[in-house]
Amino acid sequence: MSAESELSKFAADDHRLLQDLKAHIVQLESLVIYLMIAILSTYIVGAIVSPRYRFISWLVPCLFLAGTRSVVRVTNPSSSLRSRLTWGATLAGVGGTLGGAVGLLVDIGTLGISGGLGTVIGVSVGASAGAALGNKIEGSDELIEKGDAFDFLYAKRKKRPWVSSPQMVEQALKQIPSYDKNDDGRRWYAKADLKQFLQKGSSGQPTPPPIAAASAS
Repeated sequence: MSAESELSKFAADDHRLLQDLKAHIVQLESLVIYLMIAILSTYIVGAIVSPRYRFISWLVPCLFLAGTRSVVRVTNPSSSLRSRLTWGATLAGVGGTLGGAVGLLVDIGTLGISGGLGTVIGVSVGASAGAALGNKIEGSDELIEKGDAFDFLYAKRKKRPWVSSPQMVEQALKQIPSYDKNDDGRRWYAKADLKQFLQKGSSGQPTPPPIAAASAS
């Protein structure tokens, strides 16, 4: 094996190790956010069901939840799970604070008839909205490396017959424009180019689905 091949092998191994490390870091970040949500939610529920219901007991946990996104500022590498948890916690805190404030005003006028219902509704609506929209709010990387581009195309193999095998994906990546943005030999692909290829196929025209192709034959 030549020295150049050995060097390429070591570079590939280092890159794979770096990707695995990033994945584990994202997983730890998501776990920390998940535990924080669980702990603070326990405090909020405990405050609501307590016989001595006091607004400060739910206000403080809600404020902590609302500040989640201001603390979780690093979003690289992108992660759908982390984004959903982050914005789920943030909007749950915002919703709980606003809902609790409205409920408190109702309580003042009705001698406690809401019983913390405003906080429950606010947290539930905010958490649902954050979990549903968190990934769209954060967005995703516009440029991805070759390995991620390969996975991106191959994940569509059931609906796109022109990327139905690893060999076809390799050929596709040779047709799609790529960039060496760091001048280090690594190839980067724009997601827009990958999506366009999935829509048009390798010939530049939409490819008929397998069923239609089978019927035509």
